[in-house]
Amino acid sequence: MRVCLLFVSLFVSTGTAAPAAETVKAELGKESAWTGEAVPLAITLYSVGPFSGTAAFDLPEILQTVFTRGGRPIVGREAIGDETYLTQRHEFKVYTQRTGRIVIPPFRVRYSSKKTFTSEPEPRQEMIGELVFESKRPPGTESMGLVISAADLAVQQSWSPEPGAKITAGDVIIRTITRKAEGTTAMMLTPIPDKAPDGVRVYVDTPEVQDRTQRSDSTAERIDTLKYQMQTPGNFMLPEVTFSWWDPDNEEVKSQTLPGLQVEVAAATSPAATETKSTEAPDWQRLAVAVVILGCLLGAVYKPARWCIAAWRAKHHSPSAVARRELK
Repeated sequence: MRVCLLFVSLFVSTGTAAPAAETVKAELGKESAWTGEAVPLAITLYSVGPFSGTAAFDLPEILQTVFTRGGRPIVGREAIGDETYLTQRHEFKVYTQRTGRIVIPPFRVRYSSKKTFTSEPEPRQEMIGELVFESKRPPGTESMGLVISAADLAVQQSWSPEPGAKITAGDVIIRTITRKAEGTTAMMLTPIPDKAPDGVRVYVDTPEVQDRTQRSDSTAERIDTLKYQMQTPGNFMLPEVTFSWWDPDNEEVKSQTLPGLQVEVAAATSPAATETKSTEAPDWQRLAVAVVILGCLLGAVYKPARWCIAAWRAKHHSPSAVARRELK
């Protein structure tokens, strides 16, 4: 028993918890890494009976450091001494922008498992011991600020409307920039600068970010959309964008520049002037319309007027009317 306890203490002191009945083991994939480079973290759960539910990890919060989790846990068996345990291997990756000695303090793991295949699941809580690795700043990245460490970074952009299209004041040009990187997380891909010349207003949409993990391989994708509203007429140069990153495989700084766009903006035509010009008729057309309207009015009045005059004449020249006038 004392030997077993000593074995456990040795693993804890070196950053790895030794497997025992219904316990956990954690280990880092690297003792030293470049700043921004992924450091694998594997946590293995042990149980004599089947696991139940989903394990939870109370990962610590560390300044300028993030944890990402892989896909589903890898299920297996492992023999320790005379016992065979069921295992769950959970894979994480640690990214830090700090340099020097990085300490991951102890944290709790919560899961449920059975003592036998027929018993009820019981909740478990285990502690992961302190883990330590070294982070080194890549040479030549002092001016980069945030270091993106990726084996490959592909960058492309598109414009809408396409370059060369007619642009007038008030129009909006949409710029879409897509970045795909291997060996990092989308959280490490920095936002696009929202710079623009005077007379142009920039609107930045919420970026689309996605991480894909397959076994030990990880791919990050970020799509940024910028909208440039051309407020005044004139010639404008929308800025170019340069991306720099650290290639850990070749141990060198790489960069790629997306060209800007030269835009000639024409003055916008007044809608009111356009409407007045298009609807205003020549003088002869207005005269013709007036004649037609007058004719319609005369036609509408002529017949009732003739009827009234005829009725008056008939009444005025009737025998009774003539006799009354003669008598008077």
